[in-house]
Order: sequence, then structure tokens, then C-alpha cells
Amino acid sequence: MRQRASPGKRSASHLSNMPTQTATAGAPSTVATASNYQEYVNPRWVTLLNLLGMNVEYERCFGCELFTKDGRRILDFLSGYCVHNIGHNHPYVIRALKDEMDTCGPAMLQSHVPEIAGELARRLCHLAGGGLEKVYFGSSGSEGVEAAIKFARATTGRAGILCAKSSFHGLTAGALSLMNDAFWREGFGPLLADTQAVPFADISAVETAITSEPYAALVLEPLQAEGGIRVPSREYLQQAQELCRRTGTLFVVDEVQTGMFRTGTFLAAHQFGLRPDIVVLAKALSGGLMPVSAVLITDKVYNAVYSSLKRAIVHTSTSSENSLSMRAGLATLDVLENEDLGAPYILAKLFAPGCAHRWQALKWSRKSAAWAC
Repeated sequence: MRQRASPGKRSASHLSNMPTQTATAGAPSTVATASNYQEYVNPRWVTLLNLLGMNVEYERCFGCELFTKDGRRILDFLSGYCVHNIGHNHPYVIRALKDEMDTCGPAMLQSHVPEIAGELARRLCHLAGGGLEKVYFGSSGSEGVEAAIKFARATTGRAGILCAKSSFHGLTAGALSLMNDAFWREGFGPLLADTQAVPFADISAVETAITSEPYAALVLEPLQAEGGIRVPSREYLQQAQELCRRTGTLFVVDEVQTGMFRTGTFLAAHQFGLRPDIVVLAKALSGGLMPVSAVLITDKVYNAVYSSLKRAIVHTSTSSENSLSMRAGLATLDVLENEDLGAPYILAKLFAPGCAHRWQALKWSRKSAAWAC
């Protein structure tokens, strides 16, 4: 077995032969010629990139730098829409994936217990805290939101979903139903009927809606990204959570863009003192190298959905829990911890409800932490 590279160190050898000329992303010089992508995938996307002057051929990507075939080095401020929290092509994650493939172990057998998924789920639940005890794995954020809708309905016996205007939850039919932007919805016919969107950060609107009729869930981003980097008050989110508790509505937090230490703590919800019933993670979970999402749920939600042996597979996916995605997830957590990206792991628990006043009960080191709460 090849020895895995340390997650705390990056090799600079891959940059030794790269040109040092720098450029901004706004001044590319290449216009791509006809390609298989243009012919068989999405020609209008190619045309749009050409018009914007952004159709650049990238040869290699490392960290936060993109290297073009024509010798430029571009600083990446897009990060794949919050995918590359540990940078592009981190060598530790690449080595972990290569080692996993070299084992020739079970992958997507559909009839075994993949302990690697259990290991990743344990670490995610430990980091999230707040009573989140089970994990469903999927392949994308949209798939995670779809699962959250189904799980909320199964748990409450209700159909309606309450959401916020200007949100972005994904482009599959269910997730799209939780978005009010006509640009994304136009032309795709009727979506889920039992959804209602209220203004973001308006607790009066949430209260009026949630006390007027029963909802299965309130689905919110802890801060809106696509909606314009809108950060709500702590009081708004805590009061929304309390309204959910009072009305038997599940509180669902979409952390696809904000999770994985993107805002400093493991979940943005930690900074607001929240204890959601369901959390959706994706994007940065695999270091940008494998499709993967995780839906973290309470035992109450799990027992409502997977309520019997007959229903043990009532919600699943072909690629769920596949070994490469799980290995990428574990390696990404290693890197986030060992390279101290974002706040150290300890802050995730310090911000968790019920823990802030218990500093004296905390015992930790740079590499690991043991929690007393």
C-alpha cells in the first residue's frame, strides 16, 4: 500500500515547471474552437462563455490557482460555488482516492454494510452535534434537499413545505419548488403544489404562515448566498426554530454552501445557536473530487422514515455510500482539521447549544478533541 501524504503538507513539485506569469480571470484571450462538448453537450454554454471572454482552457489546477494552456496563472475566486474549501486537487485527497481504488474492495454492491460510510457518518454527526445522529448519503445538494422534503413529510404526516424567498436549494423538481425565482422555474411546468415562500429574515411572515396552516418543514439557508450574501440576525433564526418546535414543524437547514467550515464553524448554524432536525451538506464534502451529499437527521426522523425492516431501503440511491465518495469525504475532513482551515474543530462545539458555558469541561489538542457536553 502506498503511504498517504500528510494532510498538513502540500507538495510544491507540481508547480516547479509551471509558468509564473499571472493574470486576472477577467481578461482571457482564448476562444475555443469547435469541440465535442460544443457538439454534444451544451453549445449555448460555450457561446455564452465566449461572449463573456471566459472560455479558457485550463491545464492544471492546484490550491486556489488555475493554470491555463497559454501560460497564465489565475487566482480562483469562484471556488466552484463553494466546492473547493480545501483548494483544487489536494494531494492528500487524491492519494486517499488512489489508495481506495487500489484495494479493489466492494463498491456499490447494494447488498453489504459499507463500514466506510459509517465512519464518515460518525465524524459528521460528531462535528454537527445538536442531536443529529444518523446520515443519509447522496450525490448532490439537490438530491439532499429532495431527501429532506421526503423525510419531513414522512415524519410529520404533513405535505406543505415553507421556505424563504430568494433561496437557492437546487434545480431538481422538489428543490426547485422551494425557490421563487422565475428564471429557474419558467418552462418546467407544475412543481410541488404545497409550498409557500415568505420573505427571508422576516420573522412576522414566518409566524403568520406557520401558524395559519400545518407544514411538514421550514427549509432555510442560515445565510443566503445566491440571494446576495444576506446574513440574518441570530434572533430571526432562533425564533424561526422556536416556531417550528411549537407547531410540530421540522426545522431544516440547507448548509450545502455554508457547511464544512465555510463560515468558520463546521456549520453556519453553530454560530446562531441552532439545533435543526435536518441538515443538508454537499459541495465541499469531498474536496471537489467526487459527487457526494449528506443529510444529517435526528433519530426521530430516521425512525419515522426507516420505520420497519420492510422500509429499510425505502429511500436510497444507486451511488449512495459508494466507497470513493466516502473516502473522499473522510480525507477532506482530515485536511480541514489538520490544516486548520476555517476555525479549529473545537469551535464547532463551542458554538453548539449548551456547550458555550462549559469551557472548563473541554479537553483538546490541535489534532483531536474530546467533548464533555
